[in-house]
Amino acid sequence: MTQKFNQLIQERNCDPKWTIPISVLVQAPPYIVFSIILSCAAADPLTPFRSESFLTLTSLAHPDPTMTMPIVLGIISMANVDTRNWWLTLAEREREKRFHEWKATKAERQGKPYIKSPLKSIMRGLSIARIGLAMLVPGVSLSIHS
Repeated sequence: MTQKFNQLIQERNCDPKWTIPISVLVQAPPYIVFSIILSCAAADPLTPFRSESFLTLTSLAHPDPTMTMPIVLGIISMANVDTRNWWLTLAEREREKRFHEWKATKAERQGKPYIKSPLKSIMRGLSIARIGLAMLVPGVSLSIHS
């Protein structure tokens, strides 16, 4: 399976070491620019967003005072990280467990430590950071990005 995986990486030229960071670099700038545009659109003195509301937001021109929307956004992001595990069958879980045991044994034989991919932990951390970011932006950004 590892040989086939490496063969596909070579054939398709899509090494995960590059495709994951490139994905972030491609998606982050439009998100940030769009958030800045919406923040400018929601700026005082005269903005139609001041009188608009959405769910817990009393005004789309200001951050959510209850912090409900940022927390919900963070929880949804966190759930998105873990949804793969929700749908694994018992056989798939067992296969994954055996794979990690095999990798740990292989690393031990080579005298190297076995470290699971930190990607999930990084994504969870980014979900928490997203809560902090969402607490700072106007409600118009939250209502559109949600």
